[in-house]
Amino acid sequence: MQTLRGILRLVRLPNLLFIGLTQWLLQFCIYQPIYTGDLPANDSKQFYALLVASLLIAAGGYIINDYFDVSIDEVNRPSRLVVGKLISRRGAIVLHFICSSGGLFFTYQAVRTISHLYLVPLNFLAIILLWFYSVRFKKSFLIGNLLISFLVAWTIVIFFLSKINPLDLVKGEELRQARFYQLCSLYAGFAFLSTMARELMKDIEDREGDRRYGCKTLPIVWGIPVARFVTLLWLVLLLILLLVVMPVHGEWRHMKANAELAIQTGVNRKNTVVVENGIVVDLIEGKASVAGAVPCGFVYVDSQSIGEITESTLKDRRILGEEGFISVVVVIDAQKGTIVAKFQLQRLNQ
Repeated sequence: MQTLRGILRLVRLPNLLFIGLTQWLLQFCIYQPIYTGDLPANDSKQFYALLVASLLIAAGGYIINDYFDVSIDEVNRPSRLVVGKLISRRGAIVLHFICSSGGLFFTYQAVRTISHLYLVPLNFLAIILLWFYSVRFKKSFLIGNLLISFLVAWTIVIFFLSKINPLDLVKGEELRQARFYQLCSLYAGFAFLSTMARELMKDIEDREGDRRYGCKTLPIVWGIPVARFVTLLWLVLLLILLLVVMPVHGEWRHMKANAELAIQTGVNRKNTVVVENGIVVDLIEGKASVAGAVPCGFVYVDSQSIGEITESTLKDRRILGEEGFISVVVVIDAQKGTIVAKFQLQRLNQ
């Protein structure tokens, strides 16, 4: 009984339940509603295999982390020490191997078609990264924080990759897949940011043991006041992202679609701002509002140069000036796609 209790503490059972709940919600609250009526025959089997794989790989990561953190945990959390106390070090390594191997096995079971075989090496890479995080990167300045935040977001990314057709993703022509991609990206980004904030707070709490064993975490390298300020800044950024959305990439229709997606996920419509270049937006007391505009223009790209004219460009333009060119002007109704005026054909030369 004591060994079982130690295993449950070692694999962080509450964290595993949270990972399982996250993928369950992705499956039944996002994926299935989007693809209603067009679900693969073995979709449920594939989902539960991936769910088990994710839980086993995460459990293996927690085990190997505690295996290499025994000395530090003796200082930071002596009452919660498991490896060497409730479970032997050899037993912890065996459990890590079982969990990681089982994770790869169930990842293979989650492969829907031969085009999804890349899921297996990707999850194997995740296992390798978890190992090196525990051995080396955890003691590095910010690298460990960024890596573990990415690996937490990976539970959402791998779910998305298991559902899509890689060729359709590259083409970007499937509308449902684009919507599915947007939602998964949103939640993966939130998972990354929230985990990063949590890791920074843990570094502050564990600074004594980390300092004793040569870790170069943020509070040790830059000091506790700076670490607290950075953590607070990260939490404020996370809060702003939850409250205010201002798309900045793509054409107007892309930004409008992103704003509507944010509204559907719970953001207040008043806090979604879609603006053009040069518009000034103020963020005051959690609200976004247009405050004015500044002069701005376009930067033209000529071949591989941006904002500058080279001798070769001037040469091309001299040739055009000497030999001339032909231009065609056509007026088209943007709504109907029909020609509304007689087209004009012009030939300009010396």
